[in-house]
Amino acid sequence: MPREKADGETDLFVLDPPPGDRFVTCVPLYELEAAAGAFGPDQPAVDPGDHHAWIRVERGRLTPDMFSIRVRGRSMEPMIPDGSCCLFRGGDALAGTREGRIFLVSLRDGLDPETGGRLTVKRYSSEKLYDDGGGFRHTRIVLRPLNPNSIPS
Repeated sequence: MPREKADGETDLFVLDPPPGDRFVTCVPLYELEAAAGAFGPDQPAVDPGDHHAWIRVERGRLTPDMFSIRVRGRSMEPMIPDGSCCLFRGGDALAGTREGRIFLVSLRDGLDPETGGRLTVKRYSSEKLYDDGGGFRHTRIVLRPLNPNSIPS
């Protein structure tokens, strides 16, 4: 359970929450970092069962596909300050339109040539080419920072 501090605040990190609190009041916290800037350092693949702590989430409905990691860098400020623990959702959350949404992006096939990293957080934007049948294909995908002083990935 979260510990009360002397000043009345509660710790956000929980080592071993009761099973009934998991994905109700807390989500797994992975020891990974994503870059809010260029792709972050190379990190190992994540085993969903391999986390050492949980983090409390004080509002919103949680689902079993949610997790938290730390985001480093200033490209997503002011929404995501450097060093923030951010909540992400996988699975069905990726269905439907992605336009304008903020995503944790993983470079799967290799490493970013400039930074040697795999993970970044950015706002998604795409250009599409539509066919006569109503289908489309992406012609361009852009990952954009929120901070106007940052360079897009």
